Amino acid sequence: MPALRLLLATFLLAAVAAHAGTTPKATLKPFASEAELQALLKAWGEQLERRRSARAEAYGMPSAPASASVTAKAAEAAADSVTNVQHAGVDEGGIVKLHGEHLVILRRGRLFTVEASGLRPVSAVDAFGPDVDPRGAWYDEMLIWQDTVIVIGYSYARGGTELALFDLSGAGELRYRSTYHLRSNDYYSSRNYASRLIGSKLVFYTPLYLNLRGDPFAQFPAMRKWGEGEFRRIAPATRIYRADDALDPSQGVALHSVSICDLAQR
Repeated sequence: MPALRLLLATFLLAAVAAHAGTTPKATLKPFASEAELQALLKAWGEQLERRRSARAEAYGMPSAPASASVTAKAAEAAADSVTNVQHAGVDEGGIVKLHGEHLVILRRGRLFTVEASGLRPVSAVDAFGPDVDPRGAWYDEMLIWQDTVIVIGYSYARGGTELALFDLSGAGELRYRSTYHLRSNDYYSSRNYASRLIGSKLVFYTPLYLNLRGDPFAQFPAMRKWGEGEFRRIAPATRIYRADDALDPSQGVALHSVSICDLAQR
């Protein structure tokens, strides 16, 4: 894939800088309004259309149809580990975690708990909601914060990252709580996706490749709770920061989004 010249979408930059104990030497400029953002996306779309029309005229060929979006295709399996921590205080998803006296295991779309001492099975549930169709979805990453188990997957059928939350008792019993969806491109690759747990903060990095010939806002960061309607956009123009360089839309445009979910808020 050619190198992309990119838009940068970031959330809670000030909070991240404060957590790191540093003050940025320079800051990127956010869009002042929705109108400013819409005007730029429209101008890019028109610029892209003029280039394609000129190319088609030069070669005597019809303009190529717009693709729905640019989707990353690489896939990497998460390493099997109990802790899977590469940086102190930052937890990474895995398929086996230790919670008190119990192992929590994610395996083939199911969650299991097992007594760590005697390996006695305690509880088992589907790794998705009771009204969620698992076909076309992958459930391959798990994190635990206090008594909350988070299963992270990707649904091709529903279009986005799927987050299933479960309550975990001290006795090792599992109980499904809810499911949320975050709009994202293909999952899971070091080039296009990452999730981390820092304290109670669940952090996602997701690039979103924009279709400038269609409706670019249809690829903007969005979230929904399963069973409560369609995706709701979560990135207003004033939270989207521009790169300093002038961008060439013919090279591809993406939003690099960082979303932070506080698991302390049930």
